[in-house]
Amino acid sequence: EAALRRMLAVQASLGCGALLATSVCAPFEAIDAFLADVAAVLAAPDAGSATLLGAHLEGPFINPDKLGAQPPFAVPVGHGRVLPPAEAPPGGFPTPTRLQRNHLA
Repeated sequence: EAALRRMLAVQASLGCGALLATSVCAPFEAIDAFLADVAAVLAAPDAGSATLLGAHLEGPFINPDKLGAQPPFAVPVGHGRVLPPAEAPPGGFPTPTRLQRNHLA
């Protein structure tokens, strides 16, 4: 959480107003910790820092043969690990159409 808050402060000093925190492909435990840090910052943002808009996950559900620069922690899509409904955001997860609209707004 401290590293995320520091990154938001530095980005604000460089003129960035808002951003999505992005993970790398990682074990589920690391992704869970990253998402917990994002939730903590979203719940209590620091004044003067860039606004955290949410999280962007780079995996782990990506093709293990096409990792590019990602670390080798890819998980097959049929793994079965999904967020329980209680953890889904209000209104559900964004659809590609909603994402596109938000991106273009």
